[in-house]
Amino acid sequence: MGTGEDIARAIEASIGKTAFEKLGAVSFYFVPAGRSHFRDLKRGFVEVSYAAGSNQFVVQYDSLGNYVVQKNRVKISGPEAEKAHTQAVSFHINDFYWFNPFVQMRSPGAILGRTESGELLVHYESGGVTPGDTYAVKVDANGRPVEWRLWVSVLPLKGIGFSFDDWSEIAPGVFVSTMHKSSFKSVEIRDVKAFPSYPGQENKDRFAELAEMKK
Repeated sequence: MGTGEDIARAIEASIGKTAFEKLGAVSFYFVPAGRSHFRDLKRGFVEVSYAAGSNQFVVQYDSLGNYVVQKNRVKISGPEAEKAHTQAVSFHINDFYWFNPFVQMRSPGAILGRTESGELLVHYESGGVTPGDTYAVKVDANGRPVEWRLWVSVLPLKGIGFSFDDWSEIAPGVFVSTMHKSSFKSVEIRDVKAFPSYPGQENKDRFAELAEMKK
């Protein structure tokens, strides 16, 4: 299929990267860990809902370091809120990468290459929460991913393969895989929603407080 750059462009076309970047927001549920995510793609706001023991946290944050934390529906601050914010950022980076990794292949620190067998090789020298991770992506004749093999610090098995199954068109021309199977475990994405614009007339702005903090 050509160079790593050629394969990357084919993947981006097959998943509708350009159309994805025009969306206002997306939301999804990361099944393995029971976490809900909402990402405002235009303003860079993120909301993560997750459980820790018997407590439920809802964390909203932006790229400037602002954040709002609720614990069991009560707003909190101080060290506990700071810890929850740090945890939420880590969760979202991981879960969003599983949700749509191929819109992030050109993130700072990413190096694109090609394996001898024609797979796209993506190596992150820096960035994210686990720099040093490497992914080898196998694609079909149309450039759509069918499997990737992972050399990542968060998994005990190196080079393990996960499938890209159950492709769903979440918005016109935008496709994501919602099931990844392996011999080790499965990673499933549910309740995916795409918003052409956000908040829009039909949506109340969930990030109203966070937006005020940026003013």
